[in-house]
Amino acid sequence: MKYKYRKIISPICLMVIWEIVGRFIWVDPFFFPPPSAMFKELYAMIITGEVFPHIAISITRALSGYILAAVAGLTIGLLVAWSSAVEDIIDPLIELIRPISTFALVPVMFIWFGIGNGSKIAIIFKACFFPIVLNTIAGIKGVDKKLIQAARSLGANGSQLWIKVLIPAALPMIVTGMRISTAMSMLAIVGVEMLAADSGI
Repeated sequence: MKYKYRKIISPICLMVIWEIVGRFIWVDPFFFPPPSAMFKELYAMIITGEVFPHIAISITRALSGYILAAVAGLTIGLLVAWSSAVEDIIDPLIELIRPISTFALVPVMFIWFGIGNGSKIAIIFKACFFPIVLNTIAGIKGVDKKLIQAARSLGANGSQLWIKVLIPAALPMIVTGMRISTAMSMLAIVGVEMLAADSGI
């Protein structure tokens, strides 16, 4: 049991150092407030109920971007893995946009969609889309060829091959991409709301 407590030593030390720096060293508390001040404010917002509408707004934005990215990522990923012609058309676009930092596109999104929910959802979509589509493509293409040959030798048609072999075999990779995108949606919503938002967390 005592070894488990070692894992909390570094977070506690970080909080103590943060508190000392925030209170006793010249730092603007607006940009670097001590943890005690943040917890006090959070407690007050919970008691008054002020925080809950903002949490709901942020969750709605994050879920909207994530769901759109999941639907688009799975659909495009399956199409690219299924057809080499689709891959030739879509892959250059994926490789063109994928390396661009999500937050580098924030000004462009604000110009296109304004500073309302549309731009925030678009930024979250961009952050979540690529892990899902790339893992879907990799999962389908990584299926053991022997499984495909065995299914075909047993008389499986195209739809049966997809439903009973390819998608189940690729599911771990697909789920991994969706898990990564879940974390990306949280990071994206915090970042974009820090840049331009009058509501949300």
